[in-house]
Formats: sequence, structure tokens, C-alpha cells
Amino acid sequence: MLEFIISALIGVSSITCIDGDTIKCKDGTGKAYTVRLAKIDAPEKAQPFGKESRETLESLLRGRRVILQTFAKDKYGRTLGILHGEITTTFYEDFNAIMVRRGYAWNYGSKGYSYQEWLARRDRAGLWVQENPESPSDYRKRQHASKL
Repeated sequence: MLEFIISALIGVSSITCIDGDTIKCKDGTGKAYTVRLAKIDAPEKAQPFGKESRETLESLLRGRRVILQTFAKDKYGRTLGILHGEITTTFYEDFNAIMVRRGYAWNYGSKGYSYQEWLARRDRAGLWVQENPESPSDYRKRQHASKL
């Protein structure tokens, strides 16, 4: 169940990448957030390209000002958001979209970043060099089933 919150733009700092689609950060007041990047699904840590996905997100964030656009909380209490990173002093780019375009995350859901995923697949970028990559959601289902 999603808990919707008023959309907010928050300047964040002290960012730690958990994986390719989850970060921990603090806002200007020191309030801590666990953020699940919205509309993308990155490989799990144990999956092929899991490490590369996290490293790609870390490299995007390194040394840049970041604004987090929040709009909901997921069933685990994580804030769902879109990371906008400073490219120039007047231009911020959607880092969620970049992760998909570079092939280090899937488009997640019917809307979002389907065009960026199509480009990544076409160009065999990132995880799309694999013949038949397993989506993170299928991987999690398989892992869960093997524990039953």
C-alpha cells in the first residue's frame, strides 16, 4: 500500500547508496530518509550487474548537488522519489532516467522510463549485453520460492 505525501523538492546531502535503486540521505535539517528511486528497478546485489548498478549511481551522485522529488511512501516505509542531480549551475537531470538509459535499471511500471529502457536494450547498454537478463522482480520471486 502506498502512502501518498505532498510532493516536495528536498535538497539532500550525506548520501549513501545501498544499491542501484535505494539510497539513504539527510535533508538540510538533518532528517534522515531511506529512498527507493521511483519508477525503476535495479538488479539486486547478488544479481549480475548488481554491483555495477550501485557503482553507477554512486558515480552519478559523487560531488554533485542533489534534489530529491518525493511523492509517496511504499509498503516498507521508504520514501519514493526521483533524484535530480546538478549537471550545471542551472540544470538538473533526472538520475532515475539515466540509470535506466545506461542499462543499470529496468523501467518499473507501465509509465516512467520505457523509452530509456528501449534505448538501452537497442544499444545493449549495461545489463542488456546479457542474452536474457533476469529482472529483479523475477529474481526476488525465484529467491523467495527457493526458501519455501
